[in-house]
Amino acid sequence: MKKFSTFLLLLFLFTLLHPLDGWAWVGLELNGKGLWATQDYIPDGSSDGELQYKLTGRFMLQERAGDFLFEGHLLGGVVGWSGTSGPIVLPTPSPFRVWDLETFRLHGASMASFAELDRLQATLEKRTFRLTAGRQAVTWGNAYYFNIGDLFGAFPITDISRLHKPGIDAVALTVPTGTFSELSAVGVPPGDDTGSAAANFIFPVGEGTLGFVGGSILDDTEIGASYSIDYKGTKIYSQLQYTDSVSNQEFGQFVLGAQRQLGMWTHFLGEFYYNGWGTTDPSKYPLLRQSPRFQQGRALTVGQWETALDLSYQVTPLLTGHSVGFINLTDPSMLLRLFGLYSLSDLSSLIGGVSYGFGAGPDGFEVKSEYGGLPLTFNLELIVNL
Repeated sequence: MKKFSTFLLLLFLFTLLHPLDGWAWVGLELNGKGLWATQDYIPDGSSDGELQYKLTGRFMLQERAGDFLFEGHLLGGVVGWSGTSGPIVLPTPSPFRVWDLETFRLHGASMASFAELDRLQATLEKRTFRLTAGRQAVTWGNAYYFNIGDLFGAFPITDISRLHKPGIDAVALTVPTGTFSELSAVGVPPGDDTGSAAANFIFPVGEGTLGFVGGSILDDTEIGASYSIDYKGTKIYSQLQYTDSVSNQEFGQFVLGAQRQLGMWTHFLGEFYYNGWGTTDPSKYPLLRQSPRFQQGRALTVGQWETALDLSYQVTPLLTGHSVGFINLTDPSMLLRLFGLYSLSDLSSLIGGVSYGFGAGPDGFEVKSEYGGLPLTFNLELIVNL
């Protein structure tokens, strides 16, 4: 498998251009539904003002044979600094991956390359059930930014593009149980970490949808419920979660959100989040960020009281602008993200944006706020359907 991963890495990187002077262009994905993946330019104090870049691309294949659907995604790229003083930070491996399908290589002090099979799955689709085995994406819950019901790792709140969620190694069974209702069960076999298993059941109640989720995630017991309803044109949703952690810690989480179209061109989304695992004491933020729960992507914030406000406006029929603020209500501090989506054609679109943190910045090694002092970051992504 190591030789196979190395071969895929070399094949993929052969198609990429080495970034010059710290400015990386994006890499092309081909599969019939291609994608240019996100890149970041991040000035950082530890890098003497130099630029960090990330250049990634994805190659996707999909084939159907009768009731079976096979899918594979190869993800690869490079990450580094325009100079040699910046640290190379590689992604933290997911605790829900059992197979060794990743390769990382360091090239000197300023650049690293990587490749991984982000999808490798086979699905049996029948009228009465759907069974998927292999590396796949699993997404549950009804919230957008603070989706605590997504037990196997929700999208980070800072992700602009949500086309491809990182895959996990699992067996998933989905069974329709009626009109607008279904039961899903997922099992992750044991690897270096303890195996996990959970189930999600959604069904209509009144004018809305009620859901229950629960299971054993890395030996933590997770139990939750959710409800969503459309009330006079406003989608209102909530999630409640209880965790009994293997570290002898019990805590609860709660999300309340709403979405509404404001006139013809403007859309609003707002979420309020209580994170019982988090804290209101900034001095404890570093310890929480270094904990396995945060590093594994199972915690979305380290603050205890948070909100997200997203206002989008359709500037033209082809261009939509977004302004998103993630606010820690007790620091206080805010991560502001501005980005736009431009439709280049029926088959392609461009996404570009900038994000920056507001609030009290760190004083030496003393952290003053969750988002204060976060660096200026630019993103660019081109999606091409071939």
